Amino acid sequence: MTHFTYNSIEKAIAKINLYSSLQAMEMLKTKGKVTGFTIITHGIAAFYRSFIALKGFKDGVHGFCIAFIDSLTNFLTYMKIWELRNKG
Repeated sequence: MTHFTYNSIEKAIAKINLYSSLQAMEMLKTKGKVTGFTIITHGIAAFYRSFIALKGFKDGVHGFCIAFIDSLTNFLTYMKIWELRNKG
């Protein structure tokens, strides 16, 4: 059985944007200082976890895309936390 979470790339990006905003608001209460280094390393770590540790590479391009989306969501979440903390 094939399960498609997204009907289009546009809907996938909208969902990533929504979920990263919600997660950033939630994590804002508990996360310490967020720097550029934090943003980059969490994004890379999310890709590594999804593609390497969870063996997403076995799924080829599909696994790469899932890992990339996971990484993008994580990257955006930490970038939004940083933005919320640094607003005047």
